[in-house]
Amino acid sequence: MDQAPARRVAVSTLVFLFTHLLGSKEGWAWGRLGHEIIAEVASEIATDGSDFWLKQSSELGTLATVPDSLWKSGPSAGREGSTHWFHLDAYTSPPWQLPDSFRSYAATVRSYGERTVIDNGTALWRVDQLFELSQEAFQVGDYERGLQMAGVMAHYVADLGQPLHVTEDYDGRNGSKTGIHSFFESSNVQTMDRSRLKSDVQTRAQALLADPTYRNSLGNDIPSTITRLMMRSADSVETILDLDESLGRSGQGARAQLELALERMADSTATLAWVIGRLWVEGGRPPIDRSLDVSAPAWVAPSYIGFLESSFEEPPHRHSGHDCH
Repeated sequence: MDQAPARRVAVSTLVFLFTHLLGSKEGWAWGRLGHEIIAEVASEIATDGSDFWLKQSSELGTLATVPDSLWKSGPSAGREGSTHWFHLDAYTSPPWQLPDSFRSYAATVRSYGERTVIDNGTALWRVDQLFELSQEAFQVGDYERGLQMAGVMAHYVADLGQPLHVTEDYDGRNGSKTGIHSFFESSNVQTMDRSRLKSDVQTRAQALLADPTYRNSLGNDIPSTITRLMMRSADSVETILDLDESLGRSGQGARAQLELALERMADSTATLAWVIGRLWVEGGRPPIDRSLDVSAPAWVAPSYIGFLESSFEEPPHRHSGHDCH
């Protein structure tokens, strides 16, 4: 008897339970709903391998919630946490421009020290790590493992499309008015019903991919593409904080924040569509004409060219507020 459908139900049920148990915590960029929609829509508009990814849409949406719902709890929690953000403003300022050395985690650690780098988040390299694991699995015909790694990778791409995941000032200007993080990414977004939210994000993301200027801005490889996504996210940080201070979180303020959130979700989606398109090509163009049913993968330890060893630990207490990342 084929046990794959049963595994699929079990994974979805487990993710659902964890989602509701943790739902009151500020721990989900875009929330469960947002992560699902970004991954699903990206699968449906992927730039390459569209037939393959379209069949994996539902599965990719479920897998995209795993890093928050499962990996952020238990023994992996301490090491997993800082893989969900990257403080761009810890290293550069507008106009944003990271040195080429940031393509290498090893070079960044040599320049700034491992403690500083971990404290300011490693999501940039996390995406690259999981892309490579997915690519390698696809290349050897392990399509289930390839899809697992692609699905969890989608989570971190979406994280970096959320402006408050790319700034040190992540939950209110200098901590003077907290709570904007969860309001912007989750509670305000959830005022839209699922079908309308998905339709809106898809329309916007498709418009971006149809724009030659946007396509040219994506970059030629994964590190440059993800870095540019972060830079576009960072451009919205001050607007979010200014709106929060001037208009608050209801009425006009809530509407303005929702419009910004939809723009950022669409950019995350379009970027992810390009990334998984590249993954399909570089993974050997997986010849799969059916949807794959896979289980939630066991936690993958952060490993960026061997520089994360036993010293990798939870960020210092002064950053404990990063639970909202």
